[in-house]
Amino acid sequence: MIMILKFITLSLAILFSHISIGVAASDDPINISLINLIASPNDYHGKKVRVIGVSIIEFEGDSLYLSREQVLNGVTKNAVWITPNYEVLGTTEKKLAENNGGYALVEGIFNKDNHGHMGLFSGSIDNITRFQPWPAEEIKNKLTKRLSGPANSAGP
Repeated sequence: MIMILKFITLSLAILFSHISIGVAASDDPINISLINLIASPNDYHGKKVRVIGVSIIEFEGDSLYLSREQVLNGVTKNAVWITPNYEVLGTTEKKLAENNGGYALVEGIFNKDNHGHMGLFSGSIDNITRFQPWPAEEIKNKLTKRLSGPANSAGP
């Protein structure tokens, strides 16, 4: 009987520790593709998200697009408006604009009702607390090295 009580106590302790970990993890951003964010805006409205897309920082056009082709063709419905929090990011608009046309990982709160300048975009990511060129330099170096290695230089 004592063994059963110890087992139940241990099981409950493990269960409650997982529940508390789950609560803390709910503050983490949801990793989602930009495609899914645009396709299912109601599912992510008001939630902290993490997405990767092509960043553009310019007057009345701060945005994150699916691809460079979408940027070049002005397909704003395949993009979201972004509102970086420069103070939190510890940077400036000019510095972020250095990544224009490059991919960026962005974290912030998704708002399905804010469509940016002239209502052109498919929602917005507000209060951006993370804006990082992607892939990060160290990842880019590893990928470049892997793709240029001896296995890939040999012909068929």
